[in-house]
Amino acid sequence: MRKRDPNRIEMGRRFREARERLNWSREVLAERADLSVSFIADLELGNTGTRLENFIRLCRLLDLNADYVLFGAPGDAVQRIMDLLRDRDEETVRVVERTVEALLRALEENHLEDRFVLITKTGTGEERLVTDFEDLKQYDIPYLSTVIIKKQGRQ
Repeated sequence: MRKRDPNRIEMGRRFREARERLNWSREVLAERADLSVSFIADLELGNTGTRLENFIRLCRLLDLNADYVLFGAPGDAVQRIMDLLRDRDEETVRVVERTVEALLRALEENHLEDRFVLITKTGTGEERLVTDFEDLKQYDIPYLSTVIIKKQGRQ
């Protein structure tokens, strides 16, 4: 007998847990996904993989993130960020993405304490220099368009 792939086993376990969380039987999932019950069983047990169209259909039906099904749970901090962004509009997500990229570039160069943040507000062209990160709380993130990290000069 062929040894089962550990990745398939984990992927199948994630599908099974999601199905059980919904209180669905294999029969219910098979019917809704237009797949056979034996295929669902083999998939959940890690005995088989699946074609991309079936994978997508199962993720949608079970409300699963494809990354999670394939790679497992992200760390707590990553999950918290994903939860914060889940119901946000695309523009807000892009603002956060650019902000995180700028912060990571700053961290690669030096410590964050040696930085300041320049914020440009959408539409107004207004720019504010923020040197204390506590000051960032006053800004409404959906209206921010750019966050630029620069090295703070020593005097």
